[in-house]
Amino acid sequence: MTSVYDQLIAEITDTDERKVFDVLLNAGGERVTRAELTRAVYGGNVSEEELADSTKDRKVRVIINRL
Repeated sequence: MTSVYDQLIAEITDTDERKVFDVLLNAGGERVTRAELTRAVYGGNVSEEELADSTKDRKVRVIINRL
């Protein structure tokens, strides 16, 4: 049986990882928030307050860890 977390992680694509990498690379050493990364990868308008309950943010955190 697959946990919800494992299922969430399995949904991350190479394209998602590339988008995070590109945003960080193009930031030129400047700070990039998780909300900015989440919007860059998945679109939408995610506020800093909404991140705690966001599955998209969780995916971005996993991608950051992988990179």
